Amino acid sequence: MAVNDFVAELIELGHEGARIIHPGCVVWTWPVETGPLLGCSVEIGVCVGDDYPDTPPRGPFVRPHLLPIGQPGEHPHGGVHPGTGHGWPNDGFQYWSRPFNGWPKSARNARAYLAFLRKLFDTLPEDLRIQEAA
Repeated sequence: MAVNDFVAELIELGHEGARIIHPGCVVWTWPVETGPLLGCSVEIGVCVGDDYPDTPPRGPFVRPHLLPIGQPGEHPHGGVHPGTGHGWPNDGFQYWSRPFNGWPKSARNARAYLAFLRKLFDTLPEDLRIQEAA
């Protein structure tokens, strides 16, 4: 099954906690490697289709919520939605509608998807911080 392949690739890359939480939905803790959140950890979720690796996982689901939901425009502010309604089982995550347009020219694997995530996190607003839960 395609989602199992993606999880196996993540584990091979050192993300031992990667797991399926809902059919087609994978989550793992990701230590941010670039951008204003360098050194922080966030949870990343993706929906992996049955046709992986022909098509990439969709845009990431991120927890905690980092960006305002419902803003117009491009990355980093636009295209941020609640997780439910976009294939995620709950609203604890926010969905970043970010298509991986370079997938056809990539290696089409988890390593390529992580490089895509690094690019997204590298281009977040410089003043962005993770808010501590009250």
